[in-house]
Amino acid sequence: MNSNRKRLLVFGIGAVVLLGIALSNSAIIRSIDSAYNKIINSDLSNRKALSSFERSCNVIQNSAVSMLLTEDTTELICLQKEIFTTFNKCDRLLQSIESSDFSQSNYNLIVKFRSEYLLYKESCANLAIKIMEQERKAN
Repeated sequence: MNSNRKRLLVFGIGAVVLLGIALSNSAIIRSIDSAYNKIINSDLSNRKALSSFERSCNVIQNSAVSMLLTEDTTELICLQKEIFTTFNKCDRLLQSIESSDFSQSNYNLIVKFRSEYLLYKESCANLAIKIMEQERKAN
């Protein structure tokens, strides 16, 4: 009887140890899985933001071309408003991209991206001002 108890005790301890190992492996796998899902979701949201940013820049460019081609002051003002509201949307998208977790090399690219975006924004504003000034001179 004593040997049966010892066997049960040894097998019980072994079972508890194996259960502990299985639980720790399960916790590790869950941790890795959640980190991997976070990376994937972050990458997807960044891609969505970048695609939306690109579409918004295309809207800005198309509106600027339309401003060059139109003669109507009211349409010019509507196009100008569309450009500036789209720039506000681009600002929000860029902030969401910047708030994501990136490595240092990617962060340097984002800083360059922001500086180029600010130059683009400034040149579009100057273009809108020049178009409106030309319209005033023509009137």
